[in-house]
Amino acid sequence: MRDGPRSQPASTIGQVVDQLQQRIDALPPGYLRRRTFIATYQRTTQAVGNAVDAAIFDDPEWVVRWDVAFADLFIVAHDADQAGETVPRPWRLAFQADPKLRPSSTCSWA
Repeated sequence: MRDGPRSQPASTIGQVVDQLQQRIDALPPGYLRRRTFIATYQRTTQAVGNAVDAAIFDDPEWVVRWDVAFADLFIVAHDADQAGETVPRPWRLAFQADPKLRPSSTCSWA
């Protein structure tokens, strides 16, 4: 069991990006798959934020609420897993995926 960076749910995309970075920074060695997933999620979230800032969406407030709410589902599950707590089955399956599954070699840390 380990303590990780628990925090209040984000309310902005910038806060989500920051919270994901906190999780990347706190991961112990050997968590390449999780680090890759979080970094990919973080880049996607930042791209959504950039699109919101560029006024790409018809309803940017809804997009931000949706993005933040969905990110919170992952963050809560990740934090629970890192603390040795039970997580919902879909996340548990993802977190316990076969270590032979490797991230793409295009990742800078792969």
